[in-house]
Amino acid sequence: MNIIFPTDFSEQSADAFEMALYLAEKTNSEILLLHVYSMPMVTTSIEDGGFDTMPDQLIRLSEEAATNRIAQFKDSLINRYNKGYGNRIPVTEVLRMGFVADEIVALAEKEDVFCIVIPVVHTTGMDRLLFGGIVSSVLKKSNSPVFTVPKDFSFRQIQRLAYATDLTFADNEVIDKLLFLADIFEAELKCFHVHDSNLEIENSIIQDFITQYSNEVERKRISFQLIENLNVLDGMDYFVKENRIDLLGMLRQKSYMNSLFNISYTKKMSSHSEIPLIIYHE
Repeated sequence: MNIIFPTDFSEQSADAFEMALYLAEKTNSEILLLHVYSMPMVTTSIEDGGFDTMPDQLIRLSEEAATNRIAQFKDSLINRYNKGYGNRIPVTEVLRMGFVADEIVALAEKEDVFCIVIPVVHTTGMDRLLFGGIVSSVLKKSNSPVFTVPKDFSFRQIQRLAYATDLTFADNEVIDKLLFLADIFEAELKCFHVHDSNLEIENSIIQDFITQYSNEVERKRISFQLIENLNVLDGMDYFVKENRIDLLGMLRQKSYMNSLFNISYTKKMSSHSEIPLIIYHE
């Protein structure tokens, strides 16, 4: 089992690497430290017309530079986290030339992947969380779970998990996966649904879930709850803060993700930007 950790060698990436180590230790996984470097290109003058052919020498120099940088970065990570994790977790360097998201997805398709851990970069507030850029592209193209680590996140162990459910048939598979994580982290999984209408119907569905997972509910491994709020994101924000959630699980599906992660809502997700998300695919 592998955890893919794409890096740009930034300080934020180095900070987020501790979460990848933590997950790898808990899931008995290895880490694939991936760096994707751009394809070098030489241009001629406009009069000569267009792009020149990429010289082999320039490609070789780019590869050598990337090889040196990823080796140095790996050494710095090992030195930084050696006290907490030692050499127990194998970290393999992987270099690819091309487009970042495409290479992440290609590697995930090739390897046995537990998840892809991506540090979230957003330029203004939440403007880039799950939209545009690498995370959005990977979510669209890959079937592997995506684990986002927010900028300036101060590492802490995962003790409280939550799942934002839309009460669909696809939820069971995600709940089972999150229960697996809950066992690993020795945590309770709190499933919740934010509603603004159809309370009777949604309460009936919640009761069905409670019946399905009656053993887990009785053992306090899982709980189900309805949150009333006219705005889905405000309801999620309340639940995350009220329960001091460490990791929020979500299911990427057309109806829920399109409404939940609409770009116009991103600035309202300030609470969510402070905790990691793990996003599964329908």
